[in-house]
Amino acid sequence: NYNDSTHTITLNNQKKTGSLTVKKIIEDGEADTAFDFTVTFTNFNNGKGGDVTVTRKGKEGKDQPETKTVKPDADGSLKLELKALTNNEAVKISGIPYGTSYTVTETQQEGYLETANSNLTGVIGDNGTAANGVERATDAEASITNTRLTGFTVKKLAEYGQYTPDAETKDNKQFKFKVTLTRNDAVYIRKFTLKDTQSAAFSNLPSGTKYTVEEVADDDYDASVKVNNTVQNADSNNNADNNKNVAATAEGTIDKTGDTVEFTNTRK
Repeated sequence: NYNDSTHTITLNNQKKTGSLTVKKIIEDGEADTAFDFTVTFTNFNNGKGGDVTVTRKGKEGKDQPETKTVKPDADGSLKLELKALTNNEAVKISGIPYGTSYTVTETQQEGYLETANSNLTGVIGDNGTAANGVERATDAEASITNTRLTGFTVKKLAEYGQYTPDAETKDNKQFKFKVTLTRNDAVYIRKFTLKDTQSAAFSNLPSGTKYTVEEVADDDYDASVKVNNTVQNADSNNNADNNKNVAATAEGTIDKTGDTVEFTNTRK
């Protein structure tokens, strides 16, 4: 028998959502150093805005989810501020509709340099690459690494012993140096001269930069070198005995406290 009754079918369509995790990495920073982030969304719920869940860990290490509403600005973008992320802290934003584009930016701090980043732009969606070449991810992860800026100073002292130079000789005598800086695959070389009591400061260098300072040999002077008041063994520093053109060498890796490299020349 055919039943001509009316049937109702209800379809419950829910838009797919994904997430974005923003992570902060700080190299050689202070314990309380923190950075602010801004996440800008476009095409979020067709530009109408909506709610997302922002999860970050509390002081006891437990997740603390919080619902926040993103609303369009005058230019149509939707911004979410993430305040005071410390080293290795990550904040997860979930409930982002598929098709939403994101851009992550950071407020720079004096004394730090951005040395790495990943996935600062993208689209929330099924994992893969869209036809326009934009990377899509269901659970995207973005990160920014900042490295403490520091430096080191090269100082020059001359000792004359029983030899008494005339004023002109003492004031004009110059000692030659070569500095080589390396970090990752980058190499920087600089040559310079110093007179007695003069110094040269190298600043705004990312912590972890390696340096080699070589003093060119002078027939009339013996040379020695200290790093942070610790005498360096010339034999272990590459060149002093193997290269007659080098009088003394200092090597090191600078951290946030910086180094002081002091070369002393004694008149023969």
